[in-house]
Amino acid sequence: MSTTITLVVVVAFSFVIGEFIQRLATRRGLLLSGAEYLIVGVLVGPLVSGIVSTDSLVVIEPAMWLLIGLVGFTKGLRLRHAVSDGGVTYLIAATLLSLVSMAVIGAAGFGLLQWLEPETALLDMILPVVVFGTAGSVVSSRFVNLAAERFRARGPLTRFLSTSADWGNTLAVLVAGGVMDWQRSKSPIEVLEVSLPGELWAVASLLIGVFAGVLFWLFHRDKDDDERTFLATVGVVIFASGIASAVGCSPLLVGLLAGVTVSIMSRQADDLSDKLSTLQRPSGIVLMIFAGTLWVLPTMVGWAGVLTYLLTRTLVLWVVPRLVVRPLLGSVAAGWLGAGMRGQGVVPVALVLSLILVHEEHAQVMSVVLVCVFVLEFGAGAALRRLLGDAGELGVVQEPASPATRSGGAA
Repeated sequence: MSTTITLVVVVAFSFVIGEFIQRLATRRGLLLSGAEYLIVGVLVGPLVSGIVSTDSLVVIEPAMWLLIGLVGFTKGLRLRHAVSDGGVTYLIAATLLSLVSMAVIGAAGFGLLQWLEPETALLDMILPVVVFGTAGSVVSSRFVNLAAERFRARGPLTRFLSTSADWGNTLAVLVAGGVMDWQRSKSPIEVLEVSLPGELWAVASLLIGVFAGVLFWLFHRDKDDDERTFLATVGVVIFASGIASAVGCSPLLVGLLAGVTVSIMSRQADDLSDKLSTLQRPSGIVLMIFAGTLWVLPTMVGWAGVLTYLLTRTLVLWVVPRLVVRPLLGSVAAGWLGAGMRGQGVVPVALVLSLILVHEEHAQVMSVVLVCVFVLEFGAGAALRRLLGDAGELGVVQEPASPATRSGGAA
């Protein structure tokens, strides 16, 4: 059976099973972000059944670049929503929470490597440690969106969790992608038989992300046309991901910059994000399956990394919100805020895939993060629901605006 047919069958079967699981979860009031599809990838990958062989993985690598770029683009489009919905105080709290989480989790990973692999050069540790820390800081925005949709969650805590997830995702991609580009820029890069200093190509790749966003805006022009939106998205993602692949930089970062550019230039960025939400779930599922096929069994150091990641992240979510968020938000952060931030979703998966597509020697970092993303999925939705329930933000019915209010006048 050809690689294409095999992948189509695997993905189609996964969607059918996944839809059944989603409906079962919905009936029981559970929330799932899609991390369960990692298991499907592991089962069909070279490590278990071999349905998707190692040769097949080489064939589907361009599809991985495209999917990662799409994740970055859709996350970048959420920037306007994060800024407008949260306000300055929420953004400051979300920034502190994200950066402190990155630093603490990354430091724990660095300490583990120094202890178990002291012979590793310091410069060789920077990239895996940064990706380890940024992946650990990510919080899934899908859980909050699902809670708002299914349980009618409304209120200041829900808004902060949504702002924190969107803004934290953006910061994580910027930090990890920036370090990956810096690492890549240390050697000359040849593209189209033109060899230039790596620094120049790294800067060019970032500018190309911005340029792709401008192209999208020029083509779309805020027109309410679903077909035009789809074509523009596909074109921009192919363009941005192709450049990232040629240069060897992060497609997630290039896609994010394109999305951020559109978010800044377009007044309808939130509407665009809502329209593209129909692409996010299927593309995230396929990316999870692809990531699972690349999973390798962690070494002893890898399993120690899993424990370090889980324990440090749990500690960070317990302590950091109390220290840096509660003083800014007061009663909004009165409960255990970290309970609503356990789930991680597709962004850390895209981060580690971006890493190993360029730096295959860091496959163990990917394996560690995938295990943790899968483990943290369990109970994350229930914990979020309890947190929002304790805050009195579940089942809130919004009052319809009066005609005078909708028109901008006073009642």
